Amino acid sequence: MSALLNFGAKLLTRIIDFLLRKRSISGALLKYGSVIVVPALASGWALGVMYLDPQHHLRLDLKTTDGVPGWSVLVVLAFGLILMLSGFVIGVRDWRGEKRAENKRKSIVVELRGLHSSPATPASTAQIGLPKGGRDWHVVDFRPPSEGQLVDPELALEKISAIKRSVEAACGGRAKEDVTVALGGLAGVPCLFLAGMLFDDETNVVVYDWDRNQKVWRLTDDLDDGKRMLPFPAATFAVGTKEVVLAISASYSVDANAIVRTFDQTLPVVHLRSEEMLADRFWSIEKQQAFVLAFRDAVQHLMGRGIERIQLVLAAPASLCIRMGMAYDRRLMPDLLVHQYERTAMVPYPWGFRMPTHGSRSATIERAVAK
Repeated sequence: MSALLNFGAKLLTRIIDFLLRKRSISGALLKYGSVIVVPALASGWALGVMYLDPQHHLRLDLKTTDGVPGWSVLVVLAFGLILMLSGFVIGVRDWRGEKRAENKRKSIVVELRGLHSSPATPASTAQIGLPKGGRDWHVVDFRPPSEGQLVDPELALEKISAIKRSVEAACGGRAKEDVTVALGGLAGVPCLFLAGMLFDDETNVVVYDWDRNQKVWRLTDDLDDGKRMLPFPAATFAVGTKEVVLAISASYSVDANAIVRTFDQTLPVVHLRSEEMLADRFWSIEKQQAFVLAFRDAVQHLMGRGIERIQLVLAAPASLCIRMGMAYDRRLMPDLLVHQYERTAMVPYPWGFRMPTHGSRSATIERAVAK
């Protein structure tokens, strides 16, 4: 039922966009010019037909009519032709201008691959709303060599940190407004969050995600289901506390036992929860923006309580992780460590990225110590 509603909403949106689309001046001139020219030509001529046989004959001549003065037909005809010629010239000019704009524009698709379950379908040709123009595809692949191995955080950090420079080089000196960066992929939460932070200052950023049901890369452009984050819980930690664990359960519930097994028991845990924790329910941009806002509000609340360092444990879709990274203000917000979850590891959160904030210009790796 929800799929049918989404299809109906998209169809209605496209019909409205078509009806309200911007008409070009050239098209209007060609249209109205032809409306004038055709009747002007028709008004000056009559149809002639001749039929003869031994018993009957019928004759209709093709000739100019006498009802309309010839000079007025020529004036109207000339006016219509001028309109059509003007429309043609403007259309050619607009077409050339659009081609020049296309040559200036460039789209760069960045795909993170950090999981063995990454789809074989590349994001390079995905229909993700990119403007016309050149398109480059940058794959950031740091998958472990075999299924049983875990991600190497050093390799992941090295490749993700280099992607911003690669994208800047691919831009070829173009202005920011002429470049669109599409960012997505499947990887660990710290990697996605860091990628979002690295591209937070780009003018045009498109975030895409993998739809496991449709088996395609796509935008978060579905209808909003109205589900939101539950209100921020009343934090119960002592005055003077400088560090907390912030757990966010969006698509799945964060493993509370793993937090106990990993972090110092003296650290308070603040838990943000979605009112409905279901995977594959985050295809609305409005919903994702609301979750990002709840995350920022929680961080600012913690800042107001004197917190200077946050250990972030996050269970969310890839696109939402990226957007949260884009929203984190490295200049004003506390030091942030985003942790990787490995359910079968001795330490369930074995490592994390310390994000580039006011105290550090680049991300670093911090490893957990087994208890």
